[in-house]
Amino acid sequence: MCGVADLYIVDFGGGEQERARGEPERDAERRRLADRYARYLAASAEMGQAAAHKVITAAELSAVHQREENAIAACLADQPGLDARRTSSYAPEQWEGTVDGHTFYFRERGGLWRIELDMVPSGRYAQRLVRVGEDGTFVTEPVPIIEGEAIARGAESDLGAEPVDHIAFVVRTIRDHLRGVGCEHHGARLFCPDCGQRMGKGS
Repeated sequence: MCGVADLYIVDFGGGEQERARGEPERDAERRRLADRYARYLAASAEMGQAAAHKVITAAELSAVHQREENAIAACLADQPGLDARRTSSYAPEQWEGTVDGHTFYFRERGGLWRIELDMVPSGRYAQRLVRVGEDGTFVTEPVPIIEGEAIARGAESDLGAEPVDHIAFVVRTIRDHLRGVGCEHHGARLFCPDCGQRMGKGS
């Protein structure tokens, strides 16, 4: 399985001019993430936006991250059948684990997220960086790419304010999906009275 915290060599093609055209989008993403975290600090520490931007340092980010991890651990401890790990926090935010015996992967970036379920090898490979050779070349090894069925997609605003809210949303979405898949929808018209799934077109 690809380790999401590892480094991979990716050739997007297009040459220097195409990469240069993409730089404004990358700058906008970095600014969006900085503004998002500044708003979080402003709300949690009761400080102004300007002051919040000034206190985004490595030490403070580490302390906030630890508080987030503590809240996540407390949330997960009370839920049987759940094993979840946040493998990266920002750009992208990623989670993986199992819910009631089903493996899952969650990813959010650029304000959009998706959840994949029942992860299996895709037959494709990524090139994981092993080391840099003495001549400066990258030494890589192939690692299988694991994928699942995309069961849900949406916008960042769906997730809630903090990471513990994010994983709670992910777990709830997966369990709602599993409940709908396993339901026979007895007596359903517009909505199933048992699982709540919408019936008919678009269900």
